[in-house]
Amino acid sequence: MSSRIRTAGPVSVPLFVFLFLLSHGSGAGQTREQSPSNLIGFLTYHIDRQQVVAGSCGELMYPKLQDRAASQALGRLGSAALPYIEAAIDSIEKRGPDSEFHYNASWLLLAYAKIKGPAAFPRLREMCGDPNFSELSIGVDSSTALSLGLTSYVSRWSEAVDEGCGISDRRYPDPRYPMHNLILAWEKGDRAMLEGTIGPNGRAALDSLLKGKTWDAMRTRLWHAKNSDKVAVGYRFDIRGPWAEPFEMLEDQNSLVGVDYPENPQLDTVFKDRSGKDCGTYRVRFLTGNGSQPYLIDNSDIGGLLRVISTCAANE
Repeated sequence: MSSRIRTAGPVSVPLFVFLFLLSHGSGAGQTREQSPSNLIGFLTYHIDRQQVVAGSCGELMYPKLQDRAASQALGRLGSAALPYIEAAIDSIEKRGPDSEFHYNASWLLLAYAKIKGPAAFPRLREMCGDPNFSELSIGVDSSTALSLGLTSYVSRWSEAVDEGCGISDRRYPDPRYPMHNLILAWEKGDRAMLEGTIGPNGRAALDSLLKGKTWDAMRTRLWHAKNSDKVAVGYRFDIRGPWAEPFEMLEDQNSLVGVDYPENPQLDTVFKDRSGKDCGTYRVRFLTGNGSQPYLIDNSDIGGLLRVISTCAANE
């Protein structure tokens, strides 16, 4: 069974599937009747999508929409797709980038999380910090958030997210981006990244923390977690609506379309440790901005927020 799954799609079928989908639109219905092996083969077939559709960010979204449709179709197949997805994950765990399933596998992980829910978390957690998944770090974090129903799950080994051509391409005013990036910056000890997420009140509070101290000395005083790639902190905005959701839900519609974005929102935030357990709460104040950073974190007690994140990061 395992060898059949591993060889059924990636060699000859995926190119056909890709061309079929490319010529028949990006709707999820186009992939509904595909087999799990064909869908996985399509997603992980190593072809440069940007050479197929070149141009602006919006134009480059067409291949991504095809990937997303295939991932949604896998999710709809439910438990019938799990043996195929798990065989692909087995291959990546053993062979890393040399696995035929490694390319573009973040979409497989999202389908895996969608199907299994919280039961996917133990395996996703083991991927965190695993060098065989290092090129898939954002996908691992996004899938972990989806499995646990968190707004975001931020591991130290991951990367910043932005409102450009990301995995979900939700290019709308969205406080999830600065919140994710502030946590990541604090985990990494990246001062420039952190300062890019905060508004004037937050900056004044940070300057106060730094008064008479170097950045490293200030962070050492507040940060008690190991500087390991396995450090991770999750959070959930304690509100109803799309801002509380993970970046990618694999739903049919973008839930941020038509949302009335409030000015300077204050969002009660529940933080989670690496194991997904509650570890603190904090009301995060956002300043509505403009341009490339529509929202900035603007707490006048930024140290309190950093302490909560530090406490959660120290929990094993």
